Amino acid sequence: MGFQVPVNFKMAYESVLATLSPSVNLPSSGYFLPLVLGILSHNCIFIQGEWHIRAPLVLKCHTMVFLLGAFVDIAYGCGNISHSLRTSALAVLIYTSALLASMTIYRKIFHRLSVFPGPSMAAVTKFWHVYHCVNSQNHLLLDKMHQQYGQFVRTGPEELTIFHPEVLRAVDGPGNACTKAVWYDLLLPELAVNTTRSKPEHDKRRRIWDHGFTSKALVNYEEQMMKYGDMLERGISELAQNNRPVNVSAWFYWFTFDVMGEFAFARSFGMLESERWHTAVVMLRKAMKLLGPFSPVPWLAQIAFSFLPWFWVVRDWFAMLDWCRERMKERIQVLLWPPFFITLCY
Repeated sequence: MGFQVPVNFKMAYESVLATLSPSVNLPSSGYFLPLVLGILSHNCIFIQGEWHIRAPLVLKCHTMVFLLGAFVDIAYGCGNISHSLRTSALAVLIYTSALLASMTIYRKIFHRLSVFPGPSMAAVTKFWHVYHCVNSQNHLLLDKMHQQYGQFVRTGPEELTIFHPEVLRAVDGPGNACTKAVWYDLLLPELAVNTTRSKPEHDKRRRIWDHGFTSKALVNYEEQMMKYGDMLERGISELAQNNRPVNVSAWFYWFTFDVMGEFAFARSFGMLESERWHTAVVMLRKAMKLLGPFSPVPWLAQIAFSFLPWFWVVRDWFAMLDWCRERMKERIQVLLWPPFFITLCY
């Protein structure tokens, strides 16, 4: 009895193959199943809701189905490993092509944003945006589209960019029902008050955050910032007096991060004093060189975080986060001013 199930399964599997076609290759009649599955996957599953956060799970599931299909064909079909892998790969190719074709047709013709003007490829994929923003000149790209297409421009399959002064009040004013874009999920599972897309969660964190912006607190910040402002002025003055060039971008960057380090961690990064980049900030800048241009496709970042932690950009990002966690743990242990800034990262 223990071998009855696999024997019957093998007979059923061979019967299905024989019904589809007498050929062992994926025949014309065998194209139908992955073709239909690709179309149904889009229209019944992926067209509903947001999937960027679940991108790693989707990739895992599709990979498992591919390997399972190859295993079944090897065990109960032809028994040839290379042939089974080719057959499964062809089925995956047909499925993926049907899925992408269905998505393209829907986005170009049937999507509710299809009535708005914009670049043709922008309606199909956000990779169009990635391609044009590799040089980090997105502001110039948006200005060009504004001049070409007007105040309402479709800049993505589900994205509308509005160049109108009243849009701020409409989407971010009191009583609005809008939620933040998927861009804010780029760095999940890391979360902060300015990146959470949940309004209740944002309001809860904001109430704590507001304690840090009272009149009394602002006076304390001014005292701390004056110290670093004096260091900034002194450093630039010394370079100017010695007729040495001043990299203003670097000095302002050092000033900003030294102040943020003091407020958040009760410890400056020390860049104004040492006139050198801190290791954590260097890792952050290196990671953002790639994470920045790829921010229009947050699902790709989620896949990289899940499957490519060894990749240098992802590795630098995680190393920077680890450094910040260690500093935050140290900050929690001390009772120095200002204690309410602990909520910045938690």
